[in-house]
Amino acid sequence: MPTLSKTTVTSSYKATMSDMQSELSPTERVWSRLLHSPTGALIGGFFGSLLFRPRSLMMGAAVSFVTLVGTYTIAHIYEVPFNATESLVAFAFGWCIGLLYDLFFVISRGRR
Repeated sequence: MPTLSKTTVTSSYKATMSDMQSELSPTERVWSRLLHSPTGALIGGFFGSLLFRPRSLMMGAAVSFVTLVGTYTIAHIYEVPFNATESLVAFAFGWCIGLLYDLFFVISRGRR
């Protein structure tokens, strides 16, 4: 199988993107161009590698689940109103714990 040159791949990518973007609404087209630009890819890579790490998101979900089950049980027993703020705070707390774990134990050792 022959290898493709970089210019062929780039022109094929641009043709596919313009074909796909032609089916989008004008607002969606602007967002698509912004997200798929080199700057958008750089920003996405930055946030993906530092903030949106799988281990920290999973830790946030796990802590949120455990905290919400406990909070909901206590709120149900004592008939206290329950709103959505608890879930957001619990997820943010767990996410921060996951980020700290990644920072101290994974990133510092150089493992992915």
